[in-house]
Amino acid sequence: GARDAVDARPRRARPIGDPRVARSRRDARRRRPTAMILDDDAFEARLRDERALESGADDAWATYASAEREWSATGPLGDEAHRARVWAASERRRRARDDAGRARGDAGRRRATSRRDARDDDSRGSETKRANGTMKMTRGDADATTGATTIDAYRRAWRRLERARAKKSPARAMRAKDFPFVDDALTSRAATLRDFLTSDAPRGDARARLREELVRWHPDKFSKYLDLAREEDLGEIRDRVNATSRAVRDAFKASAAAAAARPR
Repeated sequence: GARDAVDARPRRARPIGDPRVARSRRDARRRRPTAMILDDDAFEARLRDERALESGADDAWATYASAEREWSATGPLGDEAHRARVWAASERRRRARDDAGRARGDAGRRRATSRRDARDDDSRGSETKRANGTMKMTRGDADATTGATTIDAYRRAWRRLERARAKKSPARAMRAKDFPFVDDALTSRAATLRDFLTSDAPRGDARARLREELVRWHPDKFSKYLDLAREEDLGEIRDRVNATSRAVRDAFKASAAAAAARPR
């Protein structure tokens, strides 16, 4: 009973550095089971044996390091021939992409050259017609004309109309064929009408000439001449004025597009 009472008393903490504390720790380590203490070599040997038993492999595959060395020497990543094949295949794909891109670029350049040559041919043809001074037609075509077929005839028709208005000619006296309309064969294509209207324009003034025609053929501007038209021709004249106005507007747009496409 006295011993229990003594043990029940609170123990006094020993000061740091007390030799008795170090001695008690050494005694505790000596009392540990020796089976739990294995050096590194023994641990590695036991682990190798257990892995060999589980996998059935021999000692050459006992550790991951040896397995990695063996696989790298014979496997896909370590095979120099395989790496060369992968690189060669990648190069072939890259060259194929480059060749396809060059082929597309060449095709686009050929199309652009063809379009430019076609425009040049049209321009040369128009210049030849302007040099001759007239659009040649057969006798049968001349009988079926619906307006001016040469730039000189077109300008003369406009001068007659301006003089008739200035002189205050009798109202409702002019027929549809007396108005300065352009032949339908020349207004059917914007480029053809563009070349016709600018055939007598000084070099560099084609756009300005087309702008003047655009204002001249505007239906509101042209309405001041309608008092000169015969009553029975008035409907036809209005229709042809509207059609000519649209054709001149398309010719002006064609001129702008040709100027934008021309190489600088």
